[in-house]
Amino acid sequence: MSFITVIVLFIILFSMLLVLSKKVTGQGEIQSVKLEKDADPTLLEKVTIGLQKVLPMSTPKFEKKCLQSGFSNSKVKAEIVIVLKIILPILFLYILMSYTNLQQRSDFFKLFQIVAVLLFGYFLPDIYLHFSIKRYRAKLVKGLNSVIDIVLICYEAGYSSEYVLERLNIDLKEFYPELAREFSITSNELKLLPDRRRAWFNLGERTGVEEIKVLTNSLQLSEQLGAGISYSLKNQIGVLRSKRLNKAEERASRIPEYMVGTNFFFMVLPVLLLVFSPLVLQILLQAGLIS
Repeated sequence: MSFITVIVLFIILFSMLLVLSKKVTGQGEIQSVKLEKDADPTLLEKVTIGLQKVLPMSTPKFEKKCLQSGFSNSKVKAEIVIVLKIILPILFLYILMSYTNLQQRSDFFKLFQIVAVLLFGYFLPDIYLHFSIKRYRAKLVKGLNSVIDIVLICYEAGYSSEYVLERLNIDLKEFYPELAREFSITSNELKLLPDRRRAWFNLGERTGVEEIKVLTNSLQLSEQLGAGISYSLKNQIGVLRSKRLNKAEERASRIPEYMVGTNFFFMVLPVLLLVFSPLVLQILLQAGLIS
């Protein structure tokens, strides 16, 4: 079966599923999310909306994950993820059937390989998003001490939240561009959104970092009640420093474990080979196993 034939069969099957989904839902055409400008949906949006009707997928779910990964234009990225979750299993299955001797295997092993390839292709975008979120959050946490120090100095000097966010954007852009980008988005939302609490809430949801959520809650309460937040920020700085110290101590405690394996493979094993190799060769020569 050629690649073109597989693609044609996939398109036909996908079209039939879309028509069936329309009949089941009782809708004559694909309804997209209405935008503010009532613009026509793009081809990618039409495809993702059709896939959501056939399979249990949700664009807001992947959109939130793309936001937490630090991707810009998260809605388009979420639609691409949904399309990839359908295309990758078909592509990997075609590669398995075309470039491996699958027909010569037993039925059980053949079924196991097919299921494994389909599941790997389906969950590969989720795995990529998981590690992207983890890497992005690590970058955000890395610069939190500097963020809290700047916020503490600015609030003690009597500056407003808008000035604090602009200052964070300027001071962190060179060393922590991810944090500078997040606070720049929050600064724009504070100017545009009617509810300022929504802007602080969005910052915590975008990052998903617990320390940033605590910081945003402190800033929000300071705006609402007019209370000082110096004491809470100083406590938060102490907690962050203790966490970083605990992580450093935990990594330092693992050094002997890594040194055991390194010393064995690069020091003990070569010495053993040098010492016992002549003896082993002599025994093999006397036994006549080698000449």
